[in-house]
Amino acid sequence: MSTHICTRCNKAFEHNGNVNRCPDCRFICERCGGPVTNYTNFCDKCRQATNPRKYKMIKCKHPDCNNMIRYNPKRTGYCHIHTDWSNHSKRLTQYNRTVKQKPKHLHRRAQNEYTVDCICKVCGKPFKARLGTVKYRPNQDGFCCSSYCVGVNAAQQTPKKDTSIERAIEQALVERKWHYQKQVPFCGLTIADFYLPTYNVVIYCDGEYWHGDSKSIERDAKQNTTLRAKGYKVYRFSESSIIHSPHHCLDQINLSQEPLFRQLSLPICEM
Repeated sequence: MSTHICTRCNKAFEHNGNVNRCPDCRFICERCGGPVTNYTNFCDKCRQATNPRKYKMIKCKHPDCNNMIRYNPKRTGYCHIHTDWSNHSKRLTQYNRTVKQKPKHLHRRAQNEYTVDCICKVCGKPFKARLGTVKYRPNQDGFCCSSYCVGVNAAQQTPKKDTSIERAIEQALVERKWHYQKQVPFCGLTIADFYLPTYNVVIYCDGEYWHGDSKSIERDAKQNTTLRAKGYKVYRFSESSIIHSPHHCLDQINLSQEPLFRQLSLPICEM
C-alpha cells in the first residue's frame, strides 16, 4: 500500500495502484456531485453543458420513436433502428451526384461511380476514365489512355538533346532541302526521330546501345509492322551506317520526282 494525495480534496489516502483521487472523489462528478463511472471528471449532463455539440440534433421521424439523432442530410432523418439500410448506398450515390458540386472531393468509393469522357493527348483515342482513378483534374487537358501514353507525354515535355547520329541525319536533310519534322509521335506507340510529311516517310536513328538487344529488336519490328499497316514508309538506319555516310543512308529512301519539286519551296519545320 502506497500513500497518495487526492488532486481534488488534497486528502492523503492509501492505494496499491497509481490513482490521483481518493475513494470519496473518485465516483463523484466534479461539477454537480452526481455519480460518474470509469474515473471521469464529469457526468453526461455536465459534459454536454461544458462541451456543447457543434452539430444539429433532430427528432427521429418515426411516430413511435422519441430518439434524438444527429442531423445528416445523406440519410432520411430516421434513427439507426428505424433506418432502411437496403438502399442506403444507392441513396448516398444519388445524393452525391445531385447535391455535391465538386465530385472530385468525394470518397474513393463514391468517385468510382463517376466516369469522365476523355481524349488521349498522345494518340487522340477517346476513352472513359473513373474519377477515382484518373491522374489529372477533370477540367484540365492532358488525359492519357494508358501508362505508355503517359510516358510518351512525359518524354515530349522533357527537353531532349539530339545524339550525334541524329544531328548527322538532320544535316543531310537540310542539305537536300527536304521538309521534315522531329520527334513526332505515331499511333500512341512510338516517337519517330524524323518524319517527312510529303512522302509519309518515317526515319529512325538506332544506336547500338539502345537498339542492340533482342527485346529492342522485337519491339522495333512490331513498330515497323504497325506503321506500315497504317500506310507509312519506315526506314531504320544503324549507328555504324550513319557514321560511315549519312547521305548514303538517305539515298536508300525512294522518293518520286513530282512531290520533290513541289516541296522545295516549303520551309524546313523542326518540332
